[in-house]
Amino acid sequence: MRDYAIVALVLAWIVPILMYPFIGVYAWSWVSYMAPQKLGYLFVTEWPMANIIGVTTLVAWLMSKEPKKLPMHPLIVVIIMFMIWSTVVTIFALDPAISYDKWDQTVKILLFTLVTCGLITTPNRLHALVWTVVISLGYYGIKGGVFTILHGGQYHVWGPVGTFFHDNNQLALALVMITPLIRYLQLRTPVQWIRWSLGGAIGLTIFAIFGTQSRGALLAISAMLLFMVMKSRRKAFTLLATLLAVAVAVIFMPQSWTNRMLSIQSYQQDSSAQGRLTMWRFAIRLANDRPIVGGGFDAPAIPSTAQKYLEPGEKVRAYHSIYFETLGNEGYVGLAIFISLLIMTFVYGGRVVRLTKNEPELEWARDLGSMVQVSIVGYAVAGTFLNLATFDLYYHLIAIVAITDLLARRALEQKRAPEPEAELVLSTTTGAVAKPRFTV
Repeated sequence: MRDYAIVALVLAWIVPILMYPFIGVYAWSWVSYMAPQKLGYLFVTEWPMANIIGVTTLVAWLMSKEPKKLPMHPLIVVIIMFMIWSTVVTIFALDPAISYDKWDQTVKILLFTLVTCGLITTPNRLHALVWTVVISLGYYGIKGGVFTILHGGQYHVWGPVGTFFHDNNQLALALVMITPLIRYLQLRTPVQWIRWSLGGAIGLTIFAIFGTQSRGALLAISAMLLFMVMKSRRKAFTLLATLLAVAVAVIFMPQSWTNRMLSIQSYQQDSSAQGRLTMWRFAIRLANDRPIVGGGFDAPAIPSTAQKYLEPGEKVRAYHSIYFETLGNEGYVGLAIFISLLIMTFVYGGRVVRLTKNEPELEWARDLGSMVQVSIVGYAVAGTFLNLATFDLYYHLIAIVAITDLLARRALEQKRAPEPEAELVLSTTTGAVAKPRFTV
């Protein structure tokens, strides 16, 4: 019964998407981040829900009166460059057949990032997108936080099976990244009970992040919360609330959690940490041999490659780093594009903050630019130890910054445009009337 209900719910999006293509961005985000199909039991778990929504959105966009031209923004240009480069490295991969599935996934994510930039063209549409992302991933933050509290932090919090964030480390990264977005919605919501509810969601999400027992996420949440306090308009309140939430969570967690977090200091004796270092060396050796295009996606899965670039006795693992993952997959050129995107997103978020600093009507853009910067800090820190270089949410954050920058600059240009002056012209029937004209 649940499978049929999920199918009906997903198909219910089709007609609205055909009428208003931008709704497809919300549907795709919901399917990607909440992954409702993975909450079923039978046939629905294998349905390509995102593909169905994506194709429907593209068809509806082409048939609609919505503008078809992508806005020219440096972030959008670099996304296109990265998509092209991902295709090039797959063509020249050590084994294109092994690389194909990951390339297919990556290109779809980047393509729909461009679709998002083309269809989310107003502040209301952008605000609705943030709500969709927060509700979809926040569901797992609230659920994981409640689970952690009920079980005293004794068990790991995992994402749903079959999703890109099933692993506890990947779920932790996703939750770290949406926490600032929840804070943004809290800042922009005028209804008090919703603000309090969002505050509770932040607290539960912090519990869920701790409950994943991800050491990389602990470093990320520390950096993210510190930066969020710095960026907040109400610094004293945010600092107090943050310290209280973290203190309660730390005190609540069991000794086994504390011991695991403290093991960061003794990484030399930790097999997991040593496994990461092994794969980082693997990525460097591979990229040094193939500096332009790297080994292609999923190169470690090629037996001959693993044998060539690993020492005897070392095991193949995931890269466990967005930077070394990109280096091994796409060479130094791909890594340069990837890091450029990361830095540019942070810089343009800061530019939005500066542009709108003294513009009360654009306070929403200032808040969103600040909070996306916080998310990027969390991603950059946690990504050092986690394996999600092709994470949908990261590219959605890039799109959100580009759209916010475009909307803010457009609003400022309209505000600063010269007002039309009145020019007197003679009317044969009523005498002199005022006719507006623009002065150059």
